Amino acid sequence: MTDHQIWWETTPAHFAALIDRMNEKKRYEAAVQRREDFRAGLIASVIYNSKLPKKKQNKRKEPLEWFGEKKSRAHNNTVDQQKVAAMNWAKALGGTVKRS
Repeated sequence: MTDHQIWWETTPAHFAALIDRMNEKKRYEAAVQRREDFRAGLIASVIYNSKLPKKKQNKRKEPLEWFGEKKSRAHNNTVDQQKVAAMNWAKALGGTVKRS
């Protein structure tokens, strides 16, 4: 069966299911990309924020700020909280955490 035959034999319900599958795949890929961006941003923000002097603590960066998203100060406001969040992420991904 050729692509031309498949296209013209597609019912509206089947076509809608194909569109839904395509949209779901795009949403999944966007979620995966956001998760990867968050992981990279988490590492960058922990390093950046831990090196800030006390006077500039108001210039802390959140993980997704590295990728152009606006600030959300709802979570992990202090460097210590960010370190705990990074340790929790490492544990969640199967890693181990060494306390210094």
